[in-house]
Amino acid sequence: MSEVKLYKVPKNVAEKAHIDSDKYHEMYERSVNDADAFWGEQADEFLSWFSKWDKVQEWDYNDVNI
Repeated sequence: MSEVKLYKVPKNVAEKAHIDSDKYHEMYERSVNDADAFWGEQADEFLSWFSKWDKVQEWDYNDVNI
């Protein structure tokens, strides 16, 4: 297995970020553990809709057609 390389974010870039590292990790965990609620909230906050969706996400791992 290859070595994982981590690169620090330059301080001047981090200072301009919309969220800090702690908030990022909090949001990431929620996106994984409560995906429908998290992504539904993101869609409500950042996108405009003609009509609201019935399901936040729907997929079938057996159907590979996109």
